[in-house]
Amino acid sequence: MSVKGKNLRKALDDVGNRILLEARINIDKTKGLKSGQNDTGRMRKSLFFDIKEFNDRFLLRVGGNEYSEIIDEGRPPSRRRQSGYPLVTSIRRWIVRNRMRLQGRGLRGRRGDFTSIKNHEVKSLAYIISRKISNEGFRGSGFLTNAFKKVSDYADSRIIDAYSMDLEQEVDAMFADIKQLKRNFK
Repeated sequence: MSVKGKNLRKALDDVGNRILLEARINIDKTKGLKSGQNDTGRMRKSLFFDIKEFNDRFLLRVGGNEYSEIIDEGRPPSRRRQSGYPLVTSIRRWIVRNRMRLQGRGLRGRRGDFTSIKNHEVKSLAYIISRKISNEGFRGSGFLTNAFKKVSDYADSRIIDAYSMDLEQEVDAMFADIKQLKRNFK
């Protein structure tokens, strides 16, 4: 017996929408230079879900752009030394876009004053940040993992209820078919 899954598909659609909502809320909670999660908004806008059906089984897939998984889960240190660091260009753009300023000796020579960064300093700073990420990795924000955790209880009950409804409808349809067959043979 195969269950058609009309209610299950709707439940998975509801769960997918709720996961995306929670993930976007998590991204929005961590605004500012500290997180860098919502710098351009590209990752937030790229979040999606889809539902695939394979031989009476459903798969809910949630994802985003090429770096959303790394932001969510983090990145371990590189195992081998690299020649060059691949993140330098992206980090340099991030520094310029956020108008980073260095703390050091200011115009009047006081320690702790902030000064604007010159182009060669941007390149150096981007290299240093990229090297640190490569050598030490970084901890993920968990924006998507935490969304899954928050929605899991709702998802469990919603999916079980939907499957139960689909199963009940399928059994009712089978009994109706059996009654019709009995009438035809009398």
